[in-house]
Amino acid sequence: MAVEPESHLRRFAEAAAEHAPVPIQVVAGSAAEKRPVAGESFDAAVFSFVLCTAPDADVTLSELRILR
Repeated sequence: MAVEPESHLRRFAEAAAEHAPVPIQVVAGSAAEKRPVAGESFDAAVFSFVLCTAPDADVTLSELRILR
């Protein structure tokens, strides 16, 4: 799953996801929003230039820790 809040950039992400070697679902949203993701459904998480937009980066990162 890829999360992109900006619609223009989300279209680029969706186009790139079509050519990815693994299935990638691109969804609208922000790093601060909770997402229903099963704990075993991912191997890694990448935050790229997004934590500065989260109201509380520690809370956002703790959500990832809870999932694993």
